Amino acid sequence: MDLNVCLLGGGTRLAAHLGALKGIEDQGGRVRGWAGASAGSLVAAVRAGGYTHEMAVDLMRDTNYRQFLDFQPLGMIRGLGLCSGRRFEKWLDGVLSGQRFCDLQTPLSVVCTDIQTGEPFLFSAETTPEVKVATSVRCSIGIPGIFAVRRLHNAILIDGSLAAIDDHMLFPGSPHETVTVRLVRNQVARLARSKRFGLKTYVQRVAGMLLDAADEPSISGEQWRRTLLVRTGKHSSVNFDLSVEDRGELYAMGYEQCLNFLDLSGPQLKKKTVPQTVAAKEYRDLEELAEDTVRMAQETSRAVRRPLADGPLPARGKDREQIPQNPYTATMGFGFDVV
Repeated sequence: MDLNVCLLGGGTRLAAHLGALKGIEDQGGRVRGWAGASAGSLVAAVRAGGYTHEMAVDLMRDTNYRQFLDFQPLGMIRGLGLCSGRRFEKWLDGVLSGQRFCDLQTPLSVVCTDIQTGEPFLFSAETTPEVKVATSVRCSIGIPGIFAVRRLHNAILIDGSLAAIDDHMLFPGSPHETVTVRLVRNQVARLARSKRFGLKTYVQRVAGMLLDAADEPSISGEQWRRTLLVRTGKHSSVNFDLSVEDRGELYAMGYEQCLNFLDLSGPQLKKKTVPQTVAAKEYRDLEELAEDTVRMAQETSRAVRRPLADGPLPARGKDREQIPQNPYTATMGFGFDVV
């Protein structure tokens, strides 16, 4: 099935987007157009910029997110954010070899929020052909308080996940349906007390609460058919210290829930009424069903331990054979293995 994909939100949980994309691919989905907001725009931009799925996964796995927090003492006054975001933009521009929207071979739309009006601001080859893709993504990941606002085209731009997005605006004239993948944190994590609770910690906690609130979507009936909500458990959208295990777990969650809830077998996108892996159980509502799906994804990913640099780890005899292997990371080349 040919389709367009829109990846919404996620913060540092973008591994779940990649897992969902692998689930779409394994069901025969062929992506003809990309769109994204916030962290989803990073994944969409990398794929539209020519990266294969495997290359995008390697990039996500090996990148230290904390390097992008280029704190500036006067940032909150000058740019209304602790970090300028220039380090991230420079990094991504290098990853994409300086590509502009007019240079892309695959359609890409990047969504930001204009804080002046609260309306979405769209970057694309039609609206902003000469703008660098890295610049648009930097604007779209502008988590309020953490990253400074960006002023472009008479707009003051912040995180794209805070705007109400209609998927019809993303791919005008496209003959393909659009599947929207949205990450939702459905469990509250108990935050560790900070030894030094200063401005940095305060802004990060407030930004996390703001993005968690934005996770709660308002979706119409027709758009619901085309929307996949990936529940990410307790993982925070502003945890810049995600471990390799956490990223592997998020990837498994995205993959598992895509296979369980999204059906690409027919001529039209649709939701599965009963997930294959939990069909034997009766559920009161979709919320309970989703909780079970997340739990199974977590149990499956517990075998993930550390990344591999040069192929599989050497076997350790009987002890190694007794450990169940993660089917997602083992068969998809995610670059993890059990130890």
